[in-house]
Amino acid sequence: MLRTAHKALLLSAVMVGAGVAACGSGGSGADDSREAFTGVPGADGGTSTSDGGATDSGATDGGEASADASSSQGMCLPAPSLSICSDGQIVAILHEAATGEIALAMAVLPRLSNSNVKAFAQKMIDDHTMGDASLQAAAQTAGVTTVENGLSKEIADSSQDTIQALMSKSGDDLDRSYMRHALLDHLQDLAVSDHVVTPSVKNADLAKAALTDRALVASHTQLASSVLTSLEGSCGGMLSTSSDAGTDDGGSDSGAP
Repeated sequence: MLRTAHKALLLSAVMVGAGVAACGSGGSGADDSREAFTGVPGADGGTSTSDGGATDSGATDGGEASADASSSQGMCLPAPSLSICSDGQIVAILHEAATGEIALAMAVLPRLSNSNVKAFAQKMIDDHTMGDASLQAAAQTAGVTTVENGLSKEIADSSQDTIQALMSKSGDDLDRSYMRHALLDHLQDLAVSDHVVTPSVKNADLAKAALTDRALVASHTQLASSVLTSLEGSCGGMLSTSSDAGTDDGGSDSGAP
């Protein structure tokens, strides 16, 4: 888990990477299992496609939509793949991610009110406890010693920050905030797994454990999204704004008769 100020940045990187990874792969390999990125929203509301075509939304006789489609394809960049960590550092990163989820779930579980959120928190405790034990066993088998590093420390610090941030919340507010954090945290864990852990890990036993951990995190991400949607709708629901005040289903309250 990364600090709140970094969450939006890394989440943006996850979303961008999800699109450009398939767009820039163009060949066989691990990226073949990813869903292809087939369209880029155009400035006029149309959609350019990966085969050079474009919808005719907002198009003119001068072929402006086609020009937009061509230029959008030039924005395709390979997703970052950072082989920057030793196996010992990888163990520390995955360990802190797992124990952070455990600590957060244990901190909020007694105060949660929604049964589905409670079940999710308990699952985080159970699954990440087992997952971390498997990781430590794989590291021991591989003879890899845990090496703390800047990324693992940031993850640990972020976990404590999140726990502190949720201490003052209760009821529905706590349920929703916890699930929002859980979803973003797991999305970020997936990004770290794909762009740092997988390219960096060298030992075969540790690589297998990391892959198992990624599958667990991916399943948690789907579950977190489902629980959060049940609480407040897709994408965390719609937040009310000051512009909503004084309006009703009939339209704007402009004072007109």
